[in-house]
Amino acid sequence: MKRVLVIGDAIADVYRTCSFKKMCPDASTVKAVTTVSTDMVPGGAANVAVNLAELAPDVVVDLISVVDIHLARSIKRCSSNKVDVKWCHIVDENCCIVKERIVVDGEFILRIDNKSMVEYHAETITEILKDY
Repeated sequence: MKRVLVIGDAIADVYRTCSFKKMCPDASTVKAVTTVSTDMVPGGAANVAVNLAELAPDVVVDLISVVDIHLARSIKRCSSNKVDVKWCHIVDENCCIVKERIVVDGEFILRIDNKSMVEYHAETITEILKDY
C-alpha cells in the first residue's frame, strides 16, 4: 500500500439548502427562508485528500492540517476511512475555516466565509511534520 501526504488548509464546505417562505417583514426586498437541510463536506486540502483516496484505491492518504472534530469525521466519512487524520491538529469544536453556501430553492444566492475562528500556527504544522 502506497502513502501520499497532503499538507494544507482544510476547509469545511457547508451547504445550507433553504426553502423560500415569504418576504421578510423587516426588509421588504429580503427573502425569509427556512433551512431544509445542512451538509458539510471537506474542502481545500481535505477535498484533495478525499479525492486522492477515492481515485487511487491502492493509496492511503495522510493529511496534515488544522481541523475540528466535525471536519475530521466528515473527512473520514467521505473517504471511506482512507484518509488518515491522525496527523491533523484537532482544535476546539467549530474552530476551522468554514465556507457556507446558502441555496434557496435550487439557486445559490450567498457564500459566507468564516476564517476568524482559526488559530493556524506554522509551528504546530512544523512539529507535526517532524513527527511524520
